[in-house]
Amino acid sequence: MRLPLLSLLFLCWSQGWGQNVLIKGIARDTSREQSRVIIYVNDTLLRHTARWPSDEFPDSLETRQRIRSDKNLCHSTTRNGRFRMRVRLTDSLYFKSYRFVTQVHAVSDLVKRRRIRIRLAPEVCVPYVPPAPCPDTVGQHYAFIGRKVSVRRNLQKQPYYCNVLLLRDPQFEAEYELVERLYGNPGSDTIRFTAFDHYGFPKFAEYRHVLLFVSRYCSGLIHQKYQFFDVYRTTDGRWAAPYSSYDYERRDNDSSIRPVPISFAEPVVVDVSGGDSATIAKEYPAPYYRIENGKAIALYGNYIPELIEIKQRTVFNNRRIRFR
Repeated sequence: MRLPLLSLLFLCWSQGWGQNVLIKGIARDTSREQSRVIIYVNDTLLRHTARWPSDEFPDSLETRQRIRSDKNLCHSTTRNGRFRMRVRLTDSLYFKSYRFVTQVHAVSDLVKRRRIRIRLAPEVCVPYVPPAPCPDTVGQHYAFIGRKVSVRRNLQKQPYYCNVLLLRDPQFEAEYELVERLYGNPGSDTIRFTAFDHYGFPKFAEYRHVLLFVSRYCSGLIHQKYQFFDVYRTTDGRWAAPYSSYDYERRDNDSSIRPVPISFAEPVVVDVSGGDSATIAKEYPAPYYRIENGKAIALYGNYIPELIEIKQRTVFNNRRIRFR
C-alpha cells in the first residue's frame, strides 16, 4: 500500500503546484510613483523579442504589442499601482519600469506574503563621455551580393547616462557569405557587419540573396541603413531585382533607368492576399507585376548595374556616398 499512497500524494502535490492562484498587490517605482509598472509572466517579453532563431523574422514591435495585450502574458498596474492577476504557482513575475531595476519574484514566494508591496529602485546612471573624434570621414564602402549566414540581435544593454539622452535603434550583428563582390573587396569570403533597424528585425534578413551596401568607419563595418535589394538569378545567369515602386518614386527625373522585362530562373512571387486594392495597385502595378490568385508575380525589374545606379542617384546621393 505504501507505493500507491506515495503516488497519490505526489499526484496531489503536483496538481496543487500547477494550479492557478490569484496574486494581487501594489507595485510602484521610487521616482514620484507615477509610472505604471509592467508585469510579465516569466521572461515572456525577452523570449519573444530578443532570442529568435536566425531563420525567424518577427516584427518585434508588433510582437511586443501583442504580448502586452495578452492578459495571460502581461499585466499593467493601475494609476495607484495596484495589480491583480491569476497565474500558475510555478510562474515567476518580472516587474519592469523604464530606467528602473527589474525585480523577479517567484509566485510560490509571493503567495506566502500577507501583503505584496513591490518598489522598484532606479537604475544607477553613469556620466556620458563623448568618444574621441573619428579621423576617418570618408570611409570605405562595399557593395556585394550576399547569402545569409546569421543575423542576430545584440542584447547588450545601452548604458544609462546621467547627463544626456541617447536614442539608438535596436542593433543587430550580421554575417554574410560573399556570393559576388561588386564594389570594394573586404578581403574574405564572409563579411560581418552591424545593422540598426527602428522597426524590428532587419528586412533584408528575410531573403536568401540580397544586394547589400556596407561601409567601414572607425567603429567598424556598418550597414547603410535600410538599403538593400532582394535579388534573384535570371535565366541567362545574371542577378536582378523585381521592380520597386519605393525606389522609383525617389529617382530623379533625368535618369534614363527604366524597368525592363526580366526572365527570372524561378518565379518571384509576393503574397498580397491580405492587402487592400489601393496598396497593391501602388506597390505592384501593371505591367511590372501580374496579380493572380492573391499573388503578385514579378515581370519587370533591373539588373545589378542599374540597381546600384538607382541607389546612387537617390539615397546615397543625399548621404554623399559613392558606390560606383
